[in-house]
Amino acid sequence: MPARARRAGLTLVEVLVALFVMSLMTALSWRSVDAMLRGWAAGRLMGDELRAVQAGLGQWEADMDALVETGVVSALEFDGLALRMTRANRPRPGEGRLVVAWALRPGADGAPRWTRWQSPPLHTRAQLQQAWQQAALWAQGHGGAAAGATPVALAGAWSVLYFRGGAWSNALSSADRGPVTVVPLPDAVQLTLDLAPGHAVGGRLVKVWVRPDFAGRAA
Repeated sequence: MPARARRAGLTLVEVLVALFVMSLMTALSWRSVDAMLRGWAAGRLMGDELRAVQAGLGQWEADMDALVETGVVSALEFDGLALRMTRANRPRPGEGRLVVAWALRPGADGAPRWTRWQSPPLHTRAQLQQAWQQAALWAQGHGGAAAGATPVALAGAWSVLYFRGGAWSNALSSADRGPVTVVPLPDAVQLTLDLAPGHAVGGRLVKVWVRPDFAGRAA
C-alpha cells in the first residue's frame, strides 16, 4: 500500500481520543441541560409559592375589610391559636354572614401551614354562635374534617398585634372579660408571618391592615 494512503487513515489512538472528546462534550452538554431544568423548576416552584402567599395575604386583607358587627359574636378576636372574624358575605351581602378563622394547621405531610377556614353562609344567631365555636375547635385540631379550610403557606410561627390608643399591643384575648357581643375594632392590625425555612419562599412577612375609618397613623 502506498505511503500516502496509509497517512490518510486514522490510527486507533486517534479514534479513541476523538471518542473521548465527544463523550466529554456530551456529558458537559447534559450537565448544562440538567442545570437549566433544575433552575427552571426552582423558579417555577418559587413563583407558585410566592403567588400562593400573595393570594393568602390578599384574602386576609379582604376578610379584614369585610368585618361586620353582629351583636352576637365578636367581629374580630385572636386567642393565640386562631384569628377569628365575622365578615359580610361579599359580593352577596344579602346571603348571610361568614365566620372566618386563620390558624396554623398541619398539612397532609404534617408540616404546619397558615390556613384559612370559612363557614357556610349564616343567617341566624344560633348559626353564628355555632360557627364561632366550630372555628375555635378547628384551630385546636378538633371538630372533625377540615371542610372549608384552605392551606396558604408553610409557616413556623405567626403573631398578631393591635393598634389602639396610639400604641401597638398584644392581641391575645382576655380570658376574664366574659361574653363578648360588641368589642371596638382596633385602629390597625399587624400580622407577622414566619415562613418555614428551606423552601422557595421563606423569611418573615409583615402585613398591616388599617381600619378604613381610622384617621390617624399606625406607626
